[in-house]
Amino acid sequence: MALLLFNLVLILLQLWLFVSVLEGMLHGKTAMALPAALASVGLCLVNVWMLRGLSRG
Repeated sequence: MALLLFNLVLILLQLWLFVSVLEGMLHGKTAMALPAALASVGLCLVNVWMLRGLSRG
């Protein structure tokens, strides 16, 4: 159950990053797009790593 909640937090962080970057781009601020994209890719890799660990166990 704890892993599911942790995964939910990671997904919500990805959604928050996505929305904040879209809002920033609408206001003409593109400086945070690359760092947010890198953080989102990192969060996605953690999610995939946890999924692979659960499917093996």
